[in-house]
Amino acid sequence: MKLKVLEYGDEDFVYDVAPGRKEHRSSRFDQLLQAKWRDAMTNGHFWYKLDKLETRILPGKYNFVAQLNPKRAQERRKPQHVTSVCMPFDGSLFNFTKLKEAEMLFCLKNSNKDNGKGEGHWVVINVSPLEYCNSLLVPSLEQCLPQVLTAESLSLAIETVLLSSSIDFRLGFNSLGGFASVNHHHFHIYYLEQRLYIETAGVSHLWSECYEIIDYPAKGFAFQVTKANKEAVVRDVMVLVSMLLKSSTAHNLFMTRGTSFQAGISDHTEEPVVRVYLWARQSSYGAKDESAFNVALCELAGHVPMKSKLASIF
Repeated sequence: MKLKVLEYGDEDFVYDVAPGRKEHRSSRFDQLLQAKWRDAMTNGHFWYKLDKLETRILPGKYNFVAQLNPKRAQERRKPQHVTSVCMPFDGSLFNFTKLKEAEMLFCLKNSNKDNGKGEGHWVVINVSPLEYCNSLLVPSLEQCLPQVLTAESLSLAIETVLLSSSIDFRLGFNSLGGFASVNHHHFHIYYLEQRLYIETAGVSHLWSECYEIIDYPAKGFAFQVTKANKEAVVRDVMVLVSMLLKSSTAHNLFMTRGTSFQAGISDHTEEPVVRVYLWARQSSYGAKDESAFNVALCELAGHVPMKSKLASIF
């Protein structure tokens, strides 16, 4: 099996993607991700076949997206025992160096940053997928980094969103204590075709590039990425992340395309941006209870995978 490397540069970033905008032709990244993921599904490398998920838009102003996916609750790897937001990588436990070659879709390399380093950022399948093309982006896989956000990995995550020309592409991160199941640095990526409230939600400016989500059940921080401010957003997000790590506070992050914020007021324009949301939350230690309703990156963003059918919803 020949492993594919996708090299990219700034010219591959797609900025003009937002709700209501004309759809772009699929980018090289989208074409490769979808083709490789479908091949892996066809060849039986997942723990179950992901069919079209039964989906309902819940009543109310927030338009929460509920999806019935009982197989994900039944057929997935046993979550690791978590005792802290910051834990060292443990090579004796499951990690992404132990994947089969067929589970590794392709390698991402920024031609301006990663040339000659001999390492790549891998996109690998999530054997228990939650949605179409649900995969894991593993920064510098062979370095065996723990599940802790860094400026470098956050920049990679933003670049990955910009490589997609699809309004449906989403990316998220669960910290340890925030329902991450594996202590090996990774982000979730997937497509969700339903629109989310947070794509256009109102915000209030706090400081520098940081805003606060307003009129939303999950209070959190919001940032917007444009052509001009990616480095500034990474800097300011990491200021908050550093504070959360120092106080051992679990957190979740979610990125999606959306409309831009208007400076200083609780409104938005129709200019396209990448919206970055960061939520601090009560830490949950021990092994994740898969029978419980665990609120993590998807649920906080308004996407609610359901383990069983509720008569009031489905």
